[in-house]
Amino acid sequence: MNEINFITIGDKDFFPLIHFSIKQVLKFYPTSKLFIYDWGFTPSQKKKINTYPNTILIDWTDKLDREHGYKTIRYTHDMENRVGLPRKREYILNQKPICILDCAKRIKENLIFFDGDAILINPIDEIFEDNYDIGLTVNVNFLILYKYIPKGTFGWMKGVNSAIIFFKLNSKPMQIFIQEWIKEMNQQNVILMEQTSLFNLIRKRNKELLYKEYNIGIIKLANLKYRIKIFPSSIYNYTFFGRRYNDKKVKFLHFISMKRHYPKNLRTSLIIRAYIREIKIRYAFSHILKLVSPLLSPKINKNIRRSFNKFLIYRKKKKKEKKDLLLLKEKQ
Repeated sequence: MNEINFITIGDKDFFPLIHFSIKQVLKFYPTSKLFIYDWGFTPSQKKKINTYPNTILIDWTDKLDREHGYKTIRYTHDMENRVGLPRKREYILNQKPICILDCAKRIKENLIFFDGDAILINPIDEIFEDNYDIGLTVNVNFLILYKYIPKGTFGWMKGVNSAIIFFKLNSKPMQIFIQEWIKEMNQQNVILMEQTSLFNLIRKRNKELLYKEYNIGIIKLANLKYRIKIFPSSIYNYTFFGRRYNDKKVKFLHFISMKRHYPKNLRTSLIIRAYIREIKIRYAFSHILKLVSPLLSPKINKNIRRSFNKFLIYRKKKKKEKKDLLLLKEKQ
């Protein structure tokens, strides 16, 4: 196998996941390089990252403008009230392809990008088998559904997810593709600009390519031809929270809703292995309860859920943290 490079991005809040990702990448691909773009790690977190071999930490904090956004990104519509996505967060997310472009200039070939809230849980050797240049994770069924819904809805933008991208080509054409992606992003005035622009980049040139899993099709950009492969998000970018998943089959878990459902201070309260274990238990429990719910009264159903939550790892840990905090205050 040729050179393999990984890239991810994040700040202090996503360190627990990124720290776990470092171990996973080195476990499956010990000779690969992992580029981590620092959007605001603490000194101790940086020190920890630098202890791992083949891991390159790149300081990007001086290029972040959290107040006004990245200077090259144009944003004229405030969508915050419509979708609950703050403008500041939108600006920061828009820097994703710019970091990927920077990384592409540092390598010779083959780059695997994953968001800071996504983790590799199984090897992905098979992504190098077919003859293609760029692999995108797509929820094909979702796209097909929204294919027939009138314009003006935003659901179709979720079909192509930019959290996991496979670049299986040399650095120079890789850079050109990313530059075209950024150029497309600068023409957008919609929510999730970096993700929507990636969708539009493909849709404008080969729309039907997106509607079948493992499809391979050609698009033309800047006088170059790119072979695009469609990977199912159900395996390579798993975000379907509330369902049970096959942990032997799924490759990447993407914790999109992590911060909404779990403690805010992830740096001190998140244990990734326990977190994954709890997710599996939750999925199994939800599935079983869904089957028996029609036989139960609402009150019994509620009591079962409440009792179940008391036994969950995170509920226990959170309770213990509160207890330890109270003891500490009493000692002071």
